[in-house]
Amino acid sequence: MSKGIGYGKIILFGEHFVIYGLPAIAASIDLKTDVDLIFDPSLTDIKLSGVFNNEKAKEITNAILNNLGIKERSLFFNVKTNIPVASGLGSSAALSVAIARAINNTFMLGLSDKDICKASYEGEKVAHGNPSGVDNTVATYRGIILFERGERFEDNKIDPITIDYSIDIIIGNTGIKGNTKEVVMSVKKWLDDNPERAKSIFDEVKEIVLEAKESLKNKNLIKLGSLMNKNHSLLKEVGASCKELELLCETALEAGALGAKLVGSGGGGCMIALPKDKKNANEIVECFKELGFEAIITKIGGNVEISSSN
Repeated sequence: MSKGIGYGKIILFGEHFVIYGLPAIAASIDLKTDVDLIFDPSLTDIKLSGVFNNEKAKEITNAILNNLGIKERSLFFNVKTNIPVASGLGSSAALSVAIARAINNTFMLGLSDKDICKASYEGEKVAHGNPSGVDNTVATYRGIILFERGERFEDNKIDPITIDYSIDIIIGNTGIKGNTKEVVMSVKKWLDDNPERAKSIFDEVKEIVLEAKESLKNKNLIKLGSLMNKNHSLLKEVGASCKELELLCETALEAGALGAKLVGSGGGGCMIALPKDKKNANEIVECFKELGFEAIITKIGGNVEISSSN
């Protein structure tokens, strides 16, 4: 039996627009997916356990196996995860990375992190059609990164953002499973139908991301929160939000959050909020729960460098 781990993520800035080559900032969180890979001679095809016991997860796994040149299919993937599925927290990317690592360890392939990242990207293509690559990159390397998509996988740019402090982030869950492909196509149509505004939005997003990078380095959380609000407004404008996400963002801000935005593709799933301090974080979580929404507090940053997670 061999193990593999993949980590959940939040996109702090730039989701949706990262597909078009604009920069995005993403961070790993302390939610993860663990996979135990077991040979099972009774199986004629791969099998996954738990919430990932479905055809889509099998397609993801087969894509990764094919990418790595593995023909064996009498394999049982015992999956354990605390990442909500279809919530914008990178559940499919964490699964893909965990599977790739488990395969690497089982078949002693000696893969580098870059190899793991590339193999897991094949899984992400099955899951989302035209993914940017940011989710599987964070799930592989961890930490906080500024990511820019290249024309080819090999051209993707990864710029680690190392900070010596940690940031509390609240994750509020609408309870609605988002459909990434549908929302991505809907946003694309909006951008295609509004080319002049799309160009100005792209310019705004790029400026937001670059200012956010400096705000992180300078520990300017007030500015960071303001930029989160700006980013959310743009995502709302292009149609990525929904009434539940709006309610959570508005509630967080009314409760004193420095910033709030949807996270991931939107259309449901989760949002994130930046609290003023630990006390404020707990207050915001309680407000969410009073409205009937699940919420957790996670951390990003600290001394976490981009490194291998075997």
